[in-house]
Amino acid sequence: MTKDKTLATVEVQGVAVAPEVADFFKSNADVGSNNLGGSIPQLKVTEANSQNEMQDGQYAPAGTLYYMPTKETFEAVDVSIITTSRGFYALDNQKEPKPKFTQLVGGMLLDSMQPFVMFMSGTRLQGLWDFGKEIKPFTKSKASPIPMFAIKVTIMPRRVTTSFGTNHVVDFKVSKKDGNIMVVNDIDMLTLLRNGAEQLEDTFESFIKLKEVDRVTGKPLHGSDEPTPIRSTDEADLNDIFPPEE
Repeated sequence: MTKDKTLATVEVQGVAVAPEVADFFKSNADVGSNNLGGSIPQLKVTEANSQNEMQDGQYAPAGTLYYMPTKETFEAVDVSIITTSRGFYALDNQKEPKPKFTQLVGGMLLDSMQPFVMFMSGTRLQGLWDFGKEIKPFTKSKASPIPMFAIKVTIMPRRVTTSFGTNHVVDFKVSKKDGNIMVVNDIDMLTLLRNGAEQLEDTFESFIKLKEVDRVTGKPLHGSDEPTPIRSTDEADLNDIFPPEE
């Protein structure tokens, strides 16, 4: 009796995947993670002074994630982290704007298949960097690498107290089952995420060129006459990256 090849699986770091998925992982292992160390479909952390309006007209409670396109809130959400931008300095949106080190995170909400972008700066950067360290053994494995975008991740705000008061940082928790990481195990979905990584990186770089300033003087680095702070209303069309399903 001939064995059905469609049922064959191989093990990649403790995870059973189809052979073509294992090959895909290996050839795309570095995609999206090299910079770790629309309207923009922004996923934001709600603070006490935020005015993130929900669908019912009420403001989102502090400590929740707020998805701007749909006005939904989450205490935690499962995602694929598709790519991160290089670090750059941009003016914050204070009354007297100052250069602030920033990175952009692009991903997809796994339940709804909707893209998102997060702006990471200040105390929120550490969670991103810790995530980069955690996944490095998987993305850099010589024997059986797994690209960052294939790893399922739960992101959630966590309340912290700093010298400036109380706010929220973001934890990136790698999803696991029986001690093994959970991955996207569908070649069509993986291809969508892979294509999104390439286009998001181009979009991020274009956005950075509009916002990037000298870390000391605050002067624009790419020819703008006046520096433009990063604001929650910044928009860039990402529909061509994740076209709506037919």
